[in-house]
Amino acid sequence: MAGDGAAIGFAATDCQPCPLRIHCTKGIAGRQIVIPSRRLYDIQRANRADQTDPRWRRRYNLCAGVESTISEAVRAHGLRRCRYIGLAKTRLQHVLIACAMNAARIADWTERDNHPARERSPSSFKILCKARAAS
Repeated sequence: MAGDGAAIGFAATDCQPCPLRIHCTKGIAGRQIVIPSRRLYDIQRANRADQTDPRWRRRYNLCAGVESTISEAVRAHGLRRCRYIGLAKTRLQHVLIACAMNAARIADWTERDNHPARERSPSSFKILCKARAAS
């Protein structure tokens, strides 16, 4: 939706003497603020309100699980680098990667005596967000 709103630009000379610059931007040039159109603002506000709904969270968690599985396949198993030429061989490689991922997960599960993995400690970013929301 480029061009759907207004952009306000500040020259670098305006930003340099500002005492709050350290909290503002890392860019060398001046800062630019984009104000969305009313239509886009209303869409964003409605989307943010929807995100508080438990049904939306369940659907989002499902999508996040799928995305993390794809990310694991790419990072840990080289899914984007095909070792073969041809669609059939590429498909076979993807199926074998999926089988390897399932085997690794089963091995993990049995190693933990059929108990789910312990919950990870929250990231520094998540802790910061919770602290900010509480204040």
